[in-house]
Amino acid sequence: MAYLLDSDTVIPVQAGDAATKQIVETLVPTGFSISMVTYMEVWQGVLESADPVVAQTEFEAFLVDVPVLYLLGKSREGL
Repeated sequence: MAYLLDSDTVIPVQAGDAATKQIVETLVPTGFSISMVTYMEVWQGVLESADPVVAQTEFEAFLVDVPVLYLLGKSREGL
């Protein structure tokens, strides 16, 4: 993974910001991940959204190919 995305990037993608999504899509060939801290920050937004079910579905779709790096150095894929 070449890039670690922060919640300042993931949240706008989840909110449908086309410009941010376009930038993130350029990173796909080299790969990127998010930290567990970013995951929790985005998850808080999911819970507080106007439609948590839709927000959860969208976040889960985003995570399909995105490793979540745990604080102990292992990823969700490796557990």
